[in-house]
Amino acid sequence: MRKLFIGILAIAVVFGMSMGVMADELPDLGDNDATIDQTGSFNTANINQTSDYGSEEDTKDEAGIHESRIFQQGTWNVASVSVTGALSDTLIDTFGHHNEAYQSQGMYGVSSGSTARLYQTGDHNYASQSFGQQGQFAYIDQVGNHNTAFQNMDKGVVNEQRVWQTGNWNESYQTAESKYNDSRITQSGDRNVASTLQTTEENDATINQSGDDNNASIIQD
Repeated sequence: MRKLFIGILAIAVVFGMSMGVMADELPDLGDNDATIDQTGSFNTANINQTSDYGSEEDTKDEAGIHESRIFQQGTWNVASVSVTGALSDTLIDTFGHHNEAYQSQGMYGVSSGSTARLYQTGDHNYASQSFGQQGQFAYIDQVGNHNTAFQNMDKGVVNEQRVWQTGNWNESYQTAESKYNDSRITQSGDRNVASTLQTTEENDATINQSGDDNNASIIQD
């Protein structure tokens, strides 16, 4: 019995030493944090985080720090967060059913300091945010039904985009392709359409729509 105990102890010591070596050999992938909280049925949530090494010259010890959180209540909600970058912070909060929300931040070596917020309350809403450069900020808040919001800053640097939609069947589209641009869209009513396009530097664009069946577009080039 004593020999059996000694043999088991020896195996445990060797196994522990091997696990310690394996742990030491693992690369530092950064302080990633992901949270998914779903209440209801037929919900789908996806978080994909890849540590950012900054550039080809950086080491794995310089991986990025990401945070992603998804909260869903209701049925048939779809939320997806894909982060490949440094110091990114994303949040998707949906309430209701048949909502869809997508956020994608950055590529390797960019998107440092990026932030995205997305809130949806209602039915059949759609929202998408995408940016892959440094210092970007995007925010979407939708309350109502069948609203669509799309923001894209893939070709820009240090831009800010915000959308507030209250009502039904509203659409908003924002694109920034340069740097230091700021654009805001506020819609209150039904069946409104608003879009902004910024292709030069240091522009400000603001669209406020109250009522129904309005159409507004701002192009800064």
